[in-house]
Amino acid sequence: MKKIALFGATGSVGTSTLDIVRAYPEQFKISVLTAHSKTDDLAKLALEFQPDYVVISNEGCLEELRSHLSDFRGAILAGSDGLDEAACFDGYDLMVTGIVGFAGLKSLMKAIETGHDIAFANKECLVCAGPLVMGAVKKHGVKFLPIDSEHNAIFQVLDNKQKESITRLILTASGGPFREKRWADLNAITPQQAVAHPNWSMGAKISVDSATMMNKGLEIIEAHHLFDIPVDKIRAVLHPQSAVHSFVEYDDGSLLAQVGPADMKTPIIFALGYPQRLKTPGKRLDLLSSRHDFSFYPIEKGHFPLFDRAQEALTSGLEATTVLNSANEVSVGAFLNNQIEYQQILDCVDFALDNIANENIETLDNVFEIDYKTRIQVKNYIKHKSS
Repeated sequence: MKKIALFGATGSVGTSTLDIVRAYPEQFKISVLTAHSKTDDLAKLALEFQPDYVVISNEGCLEELRSHLSDFRGAILAGSDGLDEAACFDGYDLMVTGIVGFAGLKSLMKAIETGHDIAFANKECLVCAGPLVMGAVKKHGVKFLPIDSEHNAIFQVLDNKQKESITRLILTASGGPFREKRWADLNAITPQQAVAHPNWSMGAKISVDSATMMNKGLEIIEAHHLFDIPVDKIRAVLHPQSAVHSFVEYDDGSLLAQVGPADMKTPIIFALGYPQRLKTPGKRLDLLSSRHDFSFYPIEKGHFPLFDRAQEALTSGLEATTVLNSANEVSVGAFLNNQIEYQQILDCVDFALDNIANENIETLDNVFEIDYKTRIQVKNYIKHKSS
């Protein structure tokens, strides 16, 4: 039986993971459950799955969580220290990283350093600390299995023994809800419109990133670090149907693709069962459906300016991608809270990138310091603009 630590149990990745665990009770056991602040949901899951550890990252929610779990026999922890302790717990085999954003980096590194295999859905960690994360993966000899649909697709069709024969990696992007609109025309977009993805059911932050196409820019950065492929050999194309999740093109002209439904259960069950292939409890793709007439289009420069900024940051180095991510997380949060307009997400990111301090990133502490400084700068910028 494979024991799983599920970090981010109440989000979209967590929900899909738990559906798979329910379908395979003889093969998987939940040993750790974490959430940020949804105490009711986390308590219900704790009572259902009876893990060894339950962690709420928002320390202010700890007493409420405990009040729901008076008869629970496992450990109930909170905050960063609680996440660290659970990540280092030796009673699980595989961590599933469903925590959104930079917040998942520290516990991810703790899990790797204590020898745990990883099913990885947190692209922001590689965007900000790719060489450090992948260096730790190599040093500690752990499996690192991507469950972002695009990177999972590449993982399935990439021949690591012949990487020198790879012409390019091609990631696909639906284009989100504003694929056919110009950036200049998006001045009155509401959070409700931005999170209404046409194909995928996801959390609010990643849905906004998909609308701006920042998500695809972050995924290109992730692919560069994850697969150790040069920047100039990675591109993205628009594919409105979200059925072909990525391609790997080889020098002999072969173009290998992974095709499947727009359902996170597909890459997640691949990672949970790896190297076995288990029967999915999720959707299947009907190739005979007229909806799946596959089409592909180039991403025109300037059409999605935040996608352009991500590519530019990648060529500038790790500090730039860290600043990019931190500024984006703060500004998307502000947009979702109706503090700024949709187009001002770009203004915030540009402000942060224009004020890079040109610091080298050699350690995890460097990453955390740059992230902290950027968040303060962008929050002050937003406050100044709204005053």
